[in-house]
Amino acid sequence: MDEEAEYDRIGDRYSEAKQQPFRIHLEAYTLERLAGDVTGARIVDFACGDGFYSRRFMRRGAARTLGIDASHEMVALGRRAEESEPFGCRYAHGDVGDARDLGPFDVAIAAYLLNYARTRTELRRFCEVAFASLRPGGRLLGVNDRTDDPGAGRRDFSQHGFRKIGPARAVEGEPITYEFLLPEGRSFAITNFYWRPETYLDELRAAGFREVAWHPFELAPDGATAYPEGFFDDLLAARPLAAFSAHR
Repeated sequence: MDEEAEYDRIGDRYSEAKQQPFRIHLEAYTLERLAGDVTGARIVDFACGDGFYSRRFMRRGAARTLGIDASHEMVALGRRAEESEPFGCRYAHGDVGDARDLGPFDVAIAAYLLNYARTRTELRRFCEVAFASLRPGGRLLGVNDRTDDPGAGRRDFSQHGFRKIGPARAVEGEPITYEFLLPEGRSFAITNFYWRPETYLDELRAAGFREVAWHPFELAPDGATAYPEGFFDDLLAARPLAAFSAHR
């Protein structure tokens, strides 16, 4: 099943999973700290899903956002959210790898975009599109799978609502399954592809980016107080996911 069909099938459940505590108190907190003050910024949100980050950045003062996603259902969810609570977010359906003449934007957001590349050529194309969408000095910010250990198989983070399965061997391009766990025994799965952390940085540099770097997730102060002490320690230690940044 391709990415578009996969997300068309599970769109509403994926939106629900975006509210899991680690999403808010680790992922979003870290990404938004990297972004800093976005007042007046023009932002493109690649693989925008239901517009989770488009809306969050508009709340933080962005001048405009354009969200792009390969799933019709995800784009529809974003538009419905905009109708319900207008922020000025715009959405477009399309494959990021085919995008042309989008910019210039001040900031590009790539939340779980790069880990959908099935080949290194496709990974390079994602990076090139992001580079072309930015003005000189613009920034690419994202969150991504970051598998940097030699282990294989199942990594269980059920306490946080997901399990990570694969790759069976640390071979680039091999699939990774993320199983998300929802209340009442519900679940769904999505497929990513394995690339070494240094491969992502190499392809960003090859596309023209500079100052490329990984950033471990940080815990938001309110997350530290809202949950028992040590609740997020396993995620912070294992680092199955991380943020990244790059400058044009």
